[in-house]
Amino acid sequence: LEQGPLLKASLYKIDENKYVFTFVMHHIISDGWSMGVLIRDLLTIYNAKVNNEPIPLEPLRIQYKDYAAWQQDQLEGVELEKHKSYWLNQFEGELPVLDLPSDHIRPAVKTYNGSLVSGVINKDLSKELNKLTQEAGGTLFMGLLGLTNTLFHRYTGQDDIILGSPTAGRDHVDLEDQIGFYVNTLALRTRFEGKNNFKELLENIKEVTLGAYDHQVYPFDELLDELDLSRDLSRNPLFDVM
Repeated sequence: LEQGPLLKASLYKIDENKYVFTFVMHHIISDGWSMGVLIRDLLTIYNAKVNNEPIPLEPLRIQYKDYAAWQQDQLEGVELEKHKSYWLNQFEGELPVLDLPSDHIRPAVKTYNGSLVSGVINKDLSKELNKLTQEAGGTLFMGLLGLTNTLFHRYTGQDDIILGSPTAGRDHVDLEDQIGFYVNTLALRTRFEGKNNFKELLENIKEVTLGAYDHQVYPFDELLDELDLSRDLSRNPLFDVM
């Protein structure tokens, strides 16, 4: 970060009419959303130049530095205390560790080894789940979060579960076309009872999720510092499933 550059672009000519354009960006100035914006704008400008047409991109109304100034303002004084107290209240008391049954002993230091398992949810089931969550005033994401909590409850018997979720951090329309690092991690703690039905669980999850979104400006790393968690090299801090 001190030496840079944070962005490096190169154009390689590999044949008479064939080029490779590369760019390498440090994650501190870019996130997944940004890459979509960058490629879209790059192709728009390229095609306009090739066709000798005006570039149709509108100037941005604000810049990343404006967002950064706003975020710093949110993380000071009264606003900071409001966000911080919400998250500390969410994680007061003894914090649960998801104890999934496994056929191997957990290594003392996590290795990041693993494999990929993918599947498809039946279209009719998906439609029914969507309908159920909408009738409860929730979203499909909340419904899937409910299913995930239910699954882990079945495997572990635990009724206090923390799951992580990334958030794009672009809840204002002026941020949609920006390139920068906006993404944050939300830790969603769901407490319920095994006798709850799914609609009751969904209502609980809706409250937890909406509260997290309202306070999403508070950085995840700040929360970890405030919680002062005991270090365990075999696990991620605060949650194991994202």
